[in-house]
Amino acid sequence: MAELKEAYYRLYDKIVAEQLEREQELTLPFKNITPNDEFYLDILYRHKNSTLSEFAKLAQVTKPGATHIIGKFEKLGAVYRRHSTLDKRIYHLELNDKLVEYYQKSYQIFDDIFQKLEVKLKPEEVSFLIKLFRKMEDSL
Repeated sequence: MAELKEAYYRLYDKIVAEQLEREQELTLPFKNITPNDEFYLDILYRHKNSTLSEFAKLAQVTKPGATHIIGKFEKLGAVYRRHSTLDKRIYHLELNDKLVEYYQKSYQIFDDIFQKLEVKLKPEEVSFLIKLFRKMEDSL
């Protein structure tokens, strides 16, 4: 277990260091954003048009907690609610354009780093690694 953990940390540290180096010119367009806030905004970016209930489930917070988080983001102008075209009782959560642009650039950097890692693996190693990731994910 210790050897696996150390191997994970070494890889994690290298990925984060490279990402931070390449993202130096990127800054979140909002001040006073905590690491938790950035995690929640990242969820909203990756799960576009999610509802408040969907966001609560993805963020693993209560619905009142999600309401508080989204309310804070709305006050900042980071997130807005859009009525569903199918059901006007439902709102979809959307990031503002500056955040969408920030996350697009950030994810492109991460994709480039991940591609650099993946090219070192054979197709069967990639398939095996995906199976391992899924197995580990199922345990959480």
